[in-house]
Amino acid sequence: MKKPLALALAAGVLACGMYGCSEYVTPPDNNGGSADLGSISRPEPQAPPSSDAAHFDSLVSSPADVKPAAQFPTAIAVVRIQASGYQAPRCDTWGYGKFSVVTTRDVEIEDPKLMEKWLALPKVLGIVPLNHLLLPENLNSDRDLRTAALSLHADMILIYTFDTKVYTADQALPLSILTLGLAPDNTTRVVTTASAILLDTHTGYLYGTAEATDHDDGLTTSWTTAVALDNARDRTEKAAFKDLAPRIEAMWTGVVKAYPAH
Repeated sequence: MKKPLALALAAGVLACGMYGCSEYVTPPDNNGGSADLGSISRPEPQAPPSSDAAHFDSLVSSPADVKPAAQFPTAIAVVRIQASGYQAPRCDTWGYGKFSVVTTRDVEIEDPKLMEKWLALPKVLGIVPLNHLLLPENLNSDRDLRTAALSLHADMILIYTFDTKVYTADQALPLSILTLGLAPDNTTRVVTTASAILLDTHTGYLYGTAEATDHDDGLTTSWTTAVALDNARDRTEKAAFKDLAPRIEAMWTGVVKAYPAH
Protein backbone atom coordinates (compact mmCIF):
# COMPACT_ATOMS: atom_id res chain seq x y z
CA MET A 1 0.00 0.00 0.00
CA LYS A 2 1.29 3.45 -0.82
CA LYS A 3 2.29 5.63 2.10
CA PRO A 4 1.16 9.30 2.24
CA LEU A 5 3.71 12.05 1.75
CA ALA A 6 5.24 13.62 4.86
CA LEU A 7 6.24 17.30 4.97
CA ALA A 8 9.99 17.88 5.22
CA LEU A 9 12.22 20.97 5.01
CA ALA A 10 14.38 20.64 1.90
CA ALA A 11 14.97 22.50 -1.34
CA GLY A 12 17.59 22.78 -4.05
CA VAL A 13 18.48 25.37 -6.66
CA LEU A 14 21.18 24.78 -9.28
CA ALA A 15 22.21 26.99 -12.17
CA CYS A 16 24.97 27.05 -14.76
CA GLY A 17 25.92 29.79 -17.17
CA MET A 18 24.06 31.86 -19.71
CA TYR A 19 23.72 28.87 -22.02
CA GLY A 20 23.47 26.35 -19.23
CA CYS A 21 20.68 24.87 -17.22
CA SER A 22 18.91 24.93 -13.88
CA GLU A 23 16.45 23.03 -11.78
CA TYR A 24 14.40 23.93 -8.73
CA VAL A 25 12.46 21.97 -6.13
CA THR A 26 9.55 23.62 -4.34
CA PRO A 27 9.95 23.41 -0.55
CA PRO A 28 7.16 21.39 1.11
CA ASP A 29 5.78 24.54 2.78
CA ASN A 30 5.29 26.02 -0.73
CA ASN A 31 7.22 29.22 0.05
CA GLY A 32 9.77 28.64 -2.65
CA GLY A 33 8.04 30.36 -5.55
CA SER A 34 6.27 28.99 -8.60
CA ALA A 35 6.70 28.42 -12.33
CA ASP A 36 4.40 29.74 -15.02
CA LEU A 37 4.64 27.44 -18.06
CA GLY A 38 2.76 29.12 -20.89
CA SER A 39 0.38 30.85 -18.44
CA ILE A 40 -1.61 27.65 -18.05
CA SER A 41 -0.84 26.54 -14.52
CA ARG A 42 -3.37 27.49 -11.86
CA PRO A 43 -2.98 25.25 -8.81
CA GLU A 44 -6.14 24.00 -7.13
CA PRO A 45 -6.30 22.48 -3.65
CA GLN A 46 -8.07 19.19 -3.18
CA ALA A 47 -11.61 19.79 -1.88
CA PRO A 48 -12.81 17.78 1.12
CA PRO A 49 -15.38 15.18 0.03
CA SER A 50 -18.21 16.81 2.00
CA SER A 51 -17.62 20.40 0.88
CA ASP A 52 -19.62 22.29 -1.70
CA ALA A 53 -17.41 23.01 -4.72
CA ALA A 54 -18.46 26.66 -5.10
CA HIS A 55 -18.00 27.34 -1.41
CA PHE A 56 -14.65 25.57 -1.42
CA ASP A 57 -13.42 27.61 -4.40
CA SER A 58 -14.30 30.79 -2.52
CA LEU A 59 -11.92 29.75 0.27
CA VAL A 60 -8.94 29.45 -2.09
CA SER A 61 -6.96 32.66 -1.84
CA SER A 62 -3.41 31.80 -2.87
CA PRO A 63 -1.14 29.02 -4.14
CA ALA A 64 -0.11 28.52 -0.51
CA ASP A 65 -3.47 26.77 0.01
CA VAL A 66 -2.44 24.05 -2.43
CA LYS A 67 -1.05 20.88 -0.88
CA PRO A 68 0.75 17.84 -2.31
CA ALA A 69 -1.44 14.75 -2.62
CA ALA A 70 0.68 12.27 -4.61
CA GLN A 71 1.92 9.09 -3.00
CA PHE A 72 5.22 7.30 -3.51
CA PRO A 73 6.01 5.26 -5.48
CA THR A 74 4.17 7.14 -8.19
CA ALA A 75 3.46 7.00 -11.91
CA ILE A 76 4.35 10.15 -13.87
CA ALA A 77 2.51 11.25 -17.01
CA VAL A 78 4.66 13.12 -19.55
CA VAL A 79 3.46 15.63 -22.15
CA ARG A 80 4.94 18.32 -24.40
CA ILE A 81 2.93 21.47 -25.07
CA GLN A 82 3.43 24.46 -27.34
CA ALA A 83 1.48 27.61 -28.22
CA SER A 84 -1.96 27.25 -29.76
CA GLY A 85 -1.65 26.80 -33.51
CA TYR A 86 1.98 25.69 -33.24
CA GLN A 87 3.36 24.32 -36.49
CA ALA A 88 6.77 22.89 -37.28
CA PRO A 89 8.19 20.37 -39.74
CA ARG A 90 8.06 16.79 -38.47
CA CYS A 91 5.59 17.77 -35.72
CA ASP A 92 1.93 16.88 -35.24
CA THR A 93 -0.17 18.71 -32.67
CA TRP A 94 -3.53 18.32 -30.98
CA GLY A 95 -5.96 20.87 -29.62
CA TYR A 96 -6.47 24.60 -29.55
CA GLY A 97 -7.16 27.23 -26.90
CA LYS A 98 -4.30 28.53 -24.77
CA PHE A 99 -1.94 25.80 -25.93
CA SER A 100 -1.64 22.66 -28.02
CA VAL A 101 -0.15 19.24 -27.30
CA VAL A 102 2.69 17.94 -29.49
CA THR A 103 1.96 14.31 -30.30
CA THR A 104 5.13 13.58 -32.32
CA ARG A 105 8.17 12.34 -30.40
CA ASP A 106 10.74 14.12 -32.56
CA VAL A 107 13.23 15.58 -30.07
CA GLU A 108 13.00 12.67 -27.65
CA ILE A 109 14.33 10.11 -30.13
CA GLU A 110 17.91 11.33 -29.61
CA ASP A 111 18.00 9.16 -26.49
CA PRO A 112 15.88 6.03 -27.11
CA LYS A 113 16.58 4.79 -23.58
CA LEU A 114 15.45 8.00 -21.89
CA MET A 115 12.17 6.58 -20.60
CA GLU A 116 14.05 3.55 -19.26
CA LYS A 117 16.39 5.88 -17.36
CA TRP A 118 13.48 7.80 -15.86
CA LEU A 119 11.69 4.57 -15.00
CA ALA A 120 14.78 3.48 -13.05
CA LEU A 121 14.70 6.62 -10.87
CA PRO A 122 13.85 6.06 -7.19
CA LYS A 123 10.15 6.06 -6.22
CA VAL A 124 9.02 6.01 -9.88
CA LEU A 125 6.31 3.44 -10.49
CA GLY A 126 5.90 4.17 -14.20
CA ILE A 127 6.39 6.74 -17.00
CA VAL A 128 3.29 7.27 -19.13
CA PRO A 129 3.24 9.46 -22.28
CA LEU A 130 -0.05 11.38 -22.39
CA ASN A 131 -2.22 10.22 -25.32
CA HIS A 132 -4.16 12.94 -27.16
CA LEU A 133 -7.21 10.64 -27.25
CA LEU A 134 -7.65 11.35 -23.55
CA LEU A 135 -7.61 15.13 -24.05
CA PRO A 136 -10.34 17.61 -25.00
CA GLU A 137 -9.78 19.66 -28.15
CA ASN A 138 -10.15 22.96 -26.31
CA LEU A 139 -7.12 23.14 -24.00
CA ASN A 140 -7.11 26.05 -21.57
CA SER A 141 -5.31 25.03 -18.39
CA ASP A 142 -3.14 22.40 -16.78
CA ARG A 143 -6.34 20.94 -15.35
CA ASP A 144 -7.13 19.51 -18.81
CA LEU A 145 -3.77 17.73 -18.78
CA ARG A 146 -4.04 16.62 -15.18
CA THR A 147 -7.49 15.14 -15.72
CA ALA A 148 -6.13 13.03 -18.57
CA ALA A 149 -3.17 11.99 -16.43
CA LEU A 150 -5.50 10.92 -13.61
CA SER A 151 -7.33 8.63 -16.01
CA LEU A 152 -3.97 6.86 -16.43
CA HIS A 153 -3.63 6.61 -12.62
CA ALA A 154 -0.63 8.95 -12.65
CA ASP A 155 -0.24 11.00 -9.46
CA MET A 156 2.17 13.45 -11.10
CA ILE A 157 2.53 15.02 -14.54
CA LEU A 158 5.68 16.38 -16.17
CA ILE A 159 4.84 19.16 -18.65
CA TYR A 160 7.57 20.56 -20.90
CA THR A 161 7.81 23.05 -23.74
CA PHE A 162 10.34 24.71 -26.06
CA ASP A 163 10.77 28.45 -26.51
CA THR A 164 12.77 28.97 -29.71
CA LYS A 165 13.95 32.42 -30.84
CA VAL A 166 15.35 33.06 -34.31
CA TYR A 167 17.58 35.99 -35.25
CA THR A 168 18.90 36.86 -38.74
CA ALA A 169 20.92 39.75 -40.15
CA ASP A 170 22.31 40.56 -43.60
CA GLN A 171 25.88 41.60 -42.94
CA ALA A 172 26.63 42.70 -46.53
CA LEU A 173 23.50 44.00 -48.23
CA PRO A 174 25.30 45.57 -51.24
CA LEU A 175 27.15 42.29 -51.81
CA SER A 176 23.86 40.39 -51.59
CA ILE A 177 22.43 42.53 -54.37
CA LEU A 178 25.47 42.05 -56.58
CA THR A 179 25.58 38.26 -56.03
CA LEU A 180 21.77 37.85 -56.22
CA GLY A 181 21.81 36.40 -52.71
CA LEU A 182 24.16 33.54 -53.59
CA ALA A 183 26.95 34.66 -51.23
CA PRO A 184 26.84 33.37 -47.63
CA ASP A 185 26.37 36.75 -45.94
CA ASN A 186 23.34 36.18 -43.68
CA THR A 187 24.23 35.53 -40.06
CA THR A 188 21.73 33.43 -38.14
CA ARG A 189 21.26 32.68 -34.47
CA VAL A 190 18.75 30.22 -33.02
CA VAL A 191 18.27 30.00 -29.24
CA THR A 192 16.05 27.33 -27.66
CA THR A 193 15.08 27.14 -24.01
CA ALA A 194 13.47 23.89 -22.86
CA SER A 195 11.41 24.25 -19.68
CA ALA A 196 9.59 21.67 -17.58
CA ILE A 197 7.34 21.67 -14.52
CA LEU A 198 6.26 18.77 -12.33
CA LEU A 199 2.70 19.03 -11.01
CA ASP A 200 0.47 17.01 -8.71
CA THR A 201 -2.33 15.67 -10.89
CA HIS A 202 -4.83 15.81 -8.01
CA THR A 203 -4.28 19.39 -6.85
CA GLY A 204 -1.96 21.13 -9.31
CA TYR A 205 0.69 21.50 -6.61
CA LEU A 206 4.07 22.45 -8.08
CA TYR A 207 6.85 20.07 -7.05
CA GLY A 208 9.66 21.51 -9.11
CA THR A 209 10.98 23.00 -12.34
CA ALA A 210 13.86 22.37 -14.72
CA GLU A 211 15.32 24.35 -17.59
CA ALA A 212 18.07 24.11 -20.20
CA THR A 213 19.18 26.33 -23.10
CA ASP A 214 21.11 25.71 -26.30
CA HIS A 215 22.02 27.93 -29.26
CA ASP A 216 23.25 27.62 -32.83
CA ASP A 217 25.08 30.30 -34.86
CA GLY A 218 25.50 30.10 -38.61
CA LEU A 219 26.16 31.86 -41.91
CA THR A 220 23.86 31.30 -44.88
CA THR A 221 22.88 32.70 -48.24
CA SER A 222 19.57 34.49 -48.75
CA TRP A 223 18.28 31.47 -50.69
CA THR A 224 19.09 28.90 -48.01
CA THR A 225 18.25 30.82 -44.84
CA ALA A 226 14.80 29.23 -44.28
CA VAL A 227 16.15 25.68 -44.56
CA ALA A 228 19.19 26.49 -42.44
CA LEU A 229 17.02 28.01 -39.72
CA ASP A 230 14.75 24.98 -39.61
CA ASN A 231 17.74 22.67 -39.35
CA ALA A 232 19.20 24.87 -36.61
CA ARG A 233 15.87 24.85 -34.75
CA ASP A 234 15.83 21.07 -34.92
CA ARG A 235 19.40 20.86 -33.62
CA THR A 236 18.94 23.32 -30.77
CA GLU A 237 15.65 21.77 -29.60
CA LYS A 238 17.20 18.31 -29.52
CA ALA A 239 20.29 19.61 -27.75
CA ALA A 240 18.22 21.60 -25.24
CA PHE A 241 16.09 18.56 -24.46
CA LYS A 242 19.21 16.41 -24.10
CA ASP A 243 20.50 18.90 -21.51
CA LEU A 244 17.06 19.15 -19.90
CA ALA A 245 16.76 15.40 -19.24
CA PRO A 246 19.49 15.18 -16.54
CA ARG A 247 18.15 18.42 -15.00
CA ILE A 248 14.77 16.72 -14.67
CA GLU A 249 16.45 13.73 -13.05
CA ALA A 250 18.25 16.02 -10.60
CA MET A 251 15.01 17.82 -9.84
CA TRP A 252 13.26 14.50 -9.19
CA THR A 253 16.02 13.49 -6.78
CA GLY A 254 15.34 16.72 -4.89
CA VAL A 255 11.61 16.01 -4.85
CA VAL A 256 12.14 12.55 -3.40
CA LYS A 257 14.33 14.03 -0.64
CA ALA A 258 11.91 16.88 0.05
CA TYR A 259 8.78 14.74 0.16
CA PRO A 260 9.79 11.40 1.73
CA ALA A 261 7.14 8.77 2.38
CA HIS A 262 6.53 7.87 6.02
